[in-house]
Amino acid sequence: RSRGLGDVYKRQLLVEFLRRYKDDVEAVRQCCGALMNITCHGPSAVLCASAGGAEAIVEALRAQAADLGAAKRGCWALCHVAGANDAAKTRCVAAGGPQAIVLALRKHPTPAGQDVAKQACRAIAAITESGTTVPATLSACGEAGCVEAVVDSLMLHISTDTVVENCCRAMVNLVQGCEANLLKCGMAGGIDALERAVRLRTGARSKALNSAENALTVMTVHIGEQV
Repeated sequence: RSRGLGDVYKRQLLVEFLRRYKDDVEAVRQCCGALMNITCHGPSAVLCASAGGAEAIVEALRAQAADLGAAKRGCWALCHVAGANDAAKTRCVAAGGPQAIVLALRKHPTPAGQDVAKQACRAIAAITESGTTVPATLSACGEAGCVEAVVDSLMLHISTDTVVENCCRAMVNLVQGCEANLLKCGMAGGIDALERAVRLRTGARSKALNSAENALTVMTVHIGEQV
């Protein structure tokens, strides 16, 4: 029925539909899938955030975190929306986005949940990307358990390159400029997980190896500065 409507109306309809049917798992899967597709470009993601997209996705993700498809698509859509700009990041955090993402990760603690881990860590990385809201955002993500959830995902899916890349990106964002998150990461076994990820890939260069080495360097440098 939305054919022929402008993209603005499509976004508004999807956001409203997601709000109304957040307790319907199939509706959440379909709406989040559509939102993740139409928000893959910056301007569209900004408009979606302005229409309340971040809040609607967070509510739906929280309601359907136990469903693998809904969790994966919800985190994916949230990654696009939260990455739009600083205002979108702020709205995502205020709506409880970090807590919803951690919930999604905790609901899928087995190798079968690697797609959820991939998108969830992407979303955390997007929320914590550089910007004017970073200090408050990093604290909120740390308090929500994002650091420990990322480290756990790295250890669980350490053989899957795409998950390792996203975990490392999220980890770097979380610890840079936040001493509390750096301490959480160390206590959760972050350095051990990164060293293992590097050892598993020794002998063949890859994006995952580069990401793990970079994250390990960031961790050790920042820890050294604290000593």
